[in-house]
Amino acid sequence: MHNKATTFFFYVSKNLYRSARTLNFSCLISVIIFHRIVVTAPLRLNGSGGIYQPHQNKCPSLVHECYENSYLNSICYELSDQLQKISSFKPAFQKCTKKPVDLVFLFDGSASMTEDEFKKNKDFIEDIMNSLKNTSIKFAAVQFSSTVHKVFDFNDYAAKRAFDKLMKDKHLKTLTNTHKALEFIFDQIFDNKTAGASPDATKALILITDGDPSDTDRKGIIKKYDEKNIIRLVIGIKDAQLDKFRAIASEPKDKNAFKIENYDGLKGVLENFQKKIFAVEGSKGARAGNLTDEMSQSGFSAVFNKDTLILGSVGTNSWRGSLQERRDKTETIEDQEMEMDSYMGYSVSVGERGGVSLYFTGAPRFQHTGQVVLFKQNSNNWTTAQRITGDQIGSYFGAELCSVDINSDGDTDFLLVGAPTFYQLQEKKEGQIYIYTLTDELQLKSELIVMGPSMGRFGTTISSLADLNGDELRDVAVGAPLEDDNRGAVYIYLGDRHRGIRSTFSQRITGDKITPGIRFFGQAIDGGVGIKEDGLPDIVIGSQGAAVVLSSKPVFNVMAHLSFHPKEISTEKLDCQGAEGNLLMVTLTACFEMVEATKSKQGRSLIHSGLNITYMFAVDPMRQKHRGFFTQTDTKTRSLTSTYELKDEMTCLNFSIYMHKCVIDTLSPISIKLNFSQADSETANITLNMDSKKQSAVEVPFEKQCRKNDTCIAELDVKFKFETPTLLVTENNYFNVTIHLKNDGDDSYNTSLIMFYPPGLSFSRMTLIKVTIKIHYKTIQFYLNSTFKNPKAHQRATFQSAFHVMYNNLLTSTLTESIPVQFEIKMILTVNQDSTTYLNFTSDETAPKEMNITYRVRQRSTTFFAPRTGLMSNNIFTDRSLRYNTGFKEFPATITLEFPTQLEHSFEMKSYQIFVKEVILCLNTAAPYENIEP
Repeated sequence: MHNKATTFFFYVSKNLYRSARTLNFSCLISVIIFHRIVVTAPLRLNGSGGIYQPHQNKCPSLVHECYENSYLNSICYELSDQLQKISSFKPAFQKCTKKPVDLVFLFDGSASMTEDEFKKNKDFIEDIMNSLKNTSIKFAAVQFSSTVHKVFDFNDYAAKRAFDKLMKDKHLKTLTNTHKALEFIFDQIFDNKTAGASPDATKALILITDGDPSDTDRKGIIKKYDEKNIIRLVIGIKDAQLDKFRAIASEPKDKNAFKIENYDGLKGVLENFQKKIFAVEGSKGARAGNLTDEMSQSGFSAVFNKDTLILGSVGTNSWRGSLQERRDKTETIEDQEMEMDSYMGYSVSVGERGGVSLYFTGAPRFQHTGQVVLFKQNSNNWTTAQRITGDQIGSYFGAELCSVDINSDGDTDFLLVGAPTFYQLQEKKEGQIYIYTLTDELQLKSELIVMGPSMGRFGTTISSLADLNGDELRDVAVGAPLEDDNRGAVYIYLGDRHRGIRSTFSQRITGDKITPGIRFFGQAIDGGVGIKEDGLPDIVIGSQGAAVVLSSKPVFNVMAHLSFHPKEISTEKLDCQGAEGNLLMVTLTACFEMVEATKSKQGRSLIHSGLNITYMFAVDPMRQKHRGFFTQTDTKTRSLTSTYELKDEMTCLNFSIYMHKCVIDTLSPISIKLNFSQADSETANITLNMDSKKQSAVEVPFEKQCRKNDTCIAELDVKFKFETPTLLVTENNYFNVTIHLKNDGDDSYNTSLIMFYPPGLSFSRMTLIKVTIKIHYKTIQFYLNSTFKNPKAHQRATFQSAFHVMYNNLLTSTLTESIPVQFEIKMILTVNQDSTTYLNFTSDETAPKEMNITYRVRQRSTTFFAPRTGLMSNNIFTDRSLRYNTGFKEFPATITLEFPTQLEHSFEMKSYQIFVKEVILCLNTAAPYENIEP
């Protein structure tokens, strides 16, 4: 069988079946309906193969002998439940129809080779004859150089003189007249009965040379060889040019001409040439490449469809491939458009939709990219319904196929196609699988592509499994036998109703965790049958020399239910007026309900084996500042993590949650979230379903006292007044505003009081003077934004706000409520110490003299001059003074100068005048000195 099957809830049982020798054991695994494991070992007995069950094996010979030559034709056996043979048949078997073969070795004896190389030539010929001595092949040998020399003929070989003559033959050591030697063999060996040639024998020649021909084909000897269907295999060594001696080889030339670097390489091509000669001997015709069913390898893949056995025959018709359908008789199914060397039949899978039988088969070498062919049955005929071609050269697209009836309703829903050597250069990943939906029109539609996680031939095997997690969908296992340095791995993908499988694997099972030293784990997979008869699916995974049984675990869904008491958070004890301490918010109850998702026979008794979970609670997880905590003395414990073992269908746990006495936001409910997971999923006897909803959440509301159910309608009223009738701008002065807030309706939440004030004021503080409610508020500079939390119904509060008066930015005296603004005046008058001015008069000098006195008045940075001029008849003195304005604002000033006109000693002042000599004004300063009185 080729039906295979898997997911993420497996543990490894102790059933590990090994072979005594490395025989490519478990290349194919089947779990039959009698709950026995059948494992193949195709390399047992030198390739004849064998089949095994635990503690028992059957080793039937699958070798077909013909004239003492072995053919590996397939044999299919029908076995009883005790693995006893009922019947057998040989698909695509052909009777022995071999002809005798006359084969001539033509080896180079020119001077370009050493004696040691010449001896290696003869050793190679001897090895070929020894390996094929029990066949229908007769041998002859000819050495050539400038001359041609027969070493031994067919009669000598039959008389057992050939080996002795070959060893005694001398090295000619001259030129390389290759075409002359070919003419000699054609006339004197192949067409000469006295040399022992058989008229009806297939004729073949092996040419071994290390140089290009010294002569030309003047007589058309190559054409004569073609006309007589003489097969030519050519080995070029050392300096021989490939294009020169390829012309001598027969078709197909690329397969019948070889180039090696030196004579040591002859040993390396020995096995390949044995196969070439074997193909010549066993063919019905005279030309290589005309093989039909002798090498079909029927049974390379196999699958049962009801009462019909379908076999893949990859070698049929020059490796185009075919399917062999066997019921009462054998019928061959072919694709007429399939090309040579495509290997159709490499994989095969069956399906059915709408009552129509379908065959899927892979041809992974089609045009080097691979192809999948869909056959559908019309009456008794099979026709090609669709072909899908791979998209990367060398990816081996179609090497593995797996049809999936996702919901087990009898209709095939999806086809999974493996491309195990698909290579992603950037990601360094190898292998991927393609998922196709099978439509009602019986067409495959691309649905999903899943790439291999790493290097390792992901997609080498794909198997449909029974439902592992209890969602009533079939699941899938994918093998990557070369992963982890050839130790191998198997990936489990859960089924998806719409896409076939989920895009991400649910479990990765590695070979090294199964048993040390295991290799190629995952090269064969079969599942879907409960070997242990516990109601749960098991799978068998093959590796080199061992088959491993994996048993699935019971899967449980766990539902979490959260509740709390009381139903609302009381706000009666909340106090934000400097109160310290914490309060009990609610008591939280978390109940975990366990229900088995799978259908094990143990049922409820499995619950008592226990399921360890790790749970975590979080309070207000989406808020930067949380309002609840789990430890009464530690307000930072907004989360709680712990582990608990569930052993009952319903398990409930209680938790106390606390809050601070001052909670600002009592409008939005407090969110409490729960997350949980299984603590020991790998070692536990039961498993938490990965599809379980592993989280739960509740919102705990604060109590509301509203007249209309839960809708609160507040009736807010605000008033404010100034504490002084005038805003006085003085140094270190404060301006106070009293605010009255009341609520005559329901509770008000997130209430904000915004007071705008000019830049000349700097908000300093807000003080609660009188309150009949517990209230919280905050302030913001530049404009006052006081937020009042939850003013209760029919309550009042009075605040006083203080503003610092800033003179340098005050640009206006207008507020929302008008108030006069007065500025403080500050002027300083200073008098210089040298305030006396002297005039000297003598009896001889009695004429009047002029005296100029300048008074300078400074107002902050403003400078102006008020000069006074007078004529004096006697000696007088005057004073000069400076005035400074140190207030907040410029102001108009009147300057009065007083002086006597009649002086002592008959002096008098006359012709006096006062005028402004100079005025220096600063920005935003009006002309303040226009009123000057004498």
